[in-house]
Order: sequence, then C-alpha cells, then structure tokens
Amino acid sequence: MKKNIVGILFLLLAVTILIGGFWWKDFQITIWLWAWVAFTAYVAIKHLLQRDFIVTGIFGLLCIFALNSTYRFLPIENSVLILTTICAVIGLNILFKPQKWQKRLRKRSFQEASSGNHVEVSFGSTTKYISDDAFREGSADVSFGDATVYLDNANIIENRAQFVVDVSFGNLTLYIPRIWCVDLRVDNSFGAVDYRPVDGVFEKTLLVTGDVSFGHLEIIYI
Repeated sequence: MKKNIVGILFLLLAVTILIGGFWWKDFQITIWLWAWVAFTAYVAIKHLLQRDFIVTGIFGLLCIFALNSTYRFLPIENSVLILTTICAVIGLNILFKPQKWQKRLRKRSFQEASSGNHVEVSFGSTTKYISDDAFREGSADVSFGDATVYLDNANIIENRAQFVVDVSFGNLTLYIPRIWCVDLRVDNSFGAVDYRPVDGVFEKTLLVTGDVSFGHLEIIYI
C-alpha cells in the first residue's frame, strides 16, 4: 500500500515539475518546494490511513503552508488554519478512537508501544528482546524512529516463521541466530536493505516481508 502511495506521489510530482517548467520563472517555484510538498503530503496520507490524525494534521498543515506561501490560494490567516486543524483532529479522534494514539497518549510520549512479538516506534527509539519458545510470527512498525530487535532467544517450533516489517523514515535492525535461513521478500521504495547471507547448516527459516520506504533495514547474524 505504501509503495503505491509513494509511486503515485512521485508521478504527480514529476508531472507537476514538467508542467511548471513553462512558468517556472514567473512564479519563482523551486524543486525544493515541491520536494518538501511531496514529503509532507506522503507523511500526512500515510498516517491518515493509519488513523494517526495528530501527525496527519501537523504534516498536512506544513504541506498547505508551503503551497499557500507561493500560490496564495487560501486568503485566510495561518492561525485560522491551525485552529481549524486542531478542531478537526479532535473531532476525528473522538469519532474514530484510534487505538494507536490512545496507547501513545497513555505513555505521554511518541516513544514506543510494544507487546508480545510486536514493536512499534514513532519519533523515538527502542530495543526489543523477543523470547518466545513457540515463535511463529512477529512484526515491527517504525516511523521516524530507530528500533533494534533481538531474535536470538526465540525458538521456531516449526520449520518456518514470519517477521513483517514496516519502516518509513526510520531504521530497523534485526539480530537473528546463525542457524536461521532468511527468506527476504521486502518491498523497498527509496530505502536501503542490508543483509549478508552466511554459509552453514540452517535448521529453520525466517520469512521477512513488508515495506521499507525512505528507511533502512539491516539484518545481522549473531
């Protein structure tokens, strides 16, 4: 899903830049402006789909401010836009009750929300040690943060287990035992995936799937 959003945004950005080339000088439009607009729009849409309305409001405002500073298509003050966004965010949170943000507000930070074999980080960092004698699946959701997950104490009771990653503008490092074979099937959009296979006899297989968008995933044997 995120890969499609990133692709659509950059296609729209390419068309806009091409069309804008005809009146570039008249409106004093720069590539940096549209890069910033694409970035803020992507983050706003991503968190809107996740019902993270606070982050959606913040980056949506940044996107509108950038466009309005050039085009002046909204003849109202920024304070009115901010107040409108605050009211809209409060209303959306009341109506939809996003569980993710309720957990974060109870923690009074954007640091982490981890449970079982799942780790979630936004605007922070965390280290997760997974000790599961019957490990079948796990996941990590990292946005604008850094996460380190140790799987060396996990035991795959069957021949295969799965770990799902979702990294956007962040870093995720997975430490796995050397007796596991990694089946890497991660979609990479403007990110980096570092994995160096090792020789040996593998007893189990870990299937790693998910998305890396403007982020970094590293898998290390220990």
